This record gives sequence, C-alpha cells and structure tokens, in this order.
Amino acid sequence: MNVIKRNGSEVVFDVDKIKTSLTKANNSIEELLRITDLDITNICNKVWTKAKRLNRAVAVEEIQDFVEDALISLNKYAVAKHYIKYRYQRDLRQIKALSEQIDTHQHIKFCHAQIANNLHTLHRTNIRV
Repeated sequence: MNVIKRNGSEVVFDVDKIKTSLTKANNSIEELLRITDLDITNICNKVWTKAKRLNRAVAVEEIQDFVEDALISLNKYAVAKHYIKYRYQRDLRQIKALSEQIDTHQHIKFCHAQIANNLHTLHRTNIRV
C-alpha cells in the first residue's frame, strides 16, 4: 500500500511514522493523560487496516485524520489535541519551506531578467561582452 505525500509523490506506507508522531504527541503531555504503548500499537494497527481497506493509495492527510479519529474514539482528547498541534506545526514548517523556495525561485528569475536586460542594453550600445 502506498501513501500520497503532500508533494504528490507516492511512498510505501510506513506505520513507524505514525508511531513516531503519536509518541511525540504523547510525550508532550502530562503523564497522567498519556496513552499506553499498547494503545499506540493498537491505533497504528487500526489506521493501517482502515487505510488498507480503501484498496488504493492513501493521502497523508487521510492517515492523519484516521489517527485523530482513533484517539478521539478512545476519549484521549489531550493526546489528540497535541497530535493535531504537532500536525499543524509540521504543516506550517512545510509551508514556510515552500515559501522560501518560491522566494528563491522568484529571486533567481529577477536576477535572470536583470542579466538579460543588461545584455540587451550592452547589445543596443554595441558593446561586446
């Protein structure tokens, strides 16, 4: 089974990524409110099974929704809140990185335009480069 990443590429489903994000969210809250390692394993299994039943590649956002649904169905709202927060912060980092790539691309286009303009000016004045 494959996962469709945000950039549109497909990778093989890796349940360890779910386990890692759940563990990070779990460890970020008060110990009394945490879920057990068994809960994490069960959630990972539920998500994998739900995704597999779709019989198609699954978008990463769908998988994240499955995780949130599983946490809420267990009444683990504190972990769900931190998982959603972790997901949101990760999305913001990706948006920022993309924005920086766009800014870099725009800067390169501007520089190319400046070079072309300078070459055109030099050519008009019959100065050879």
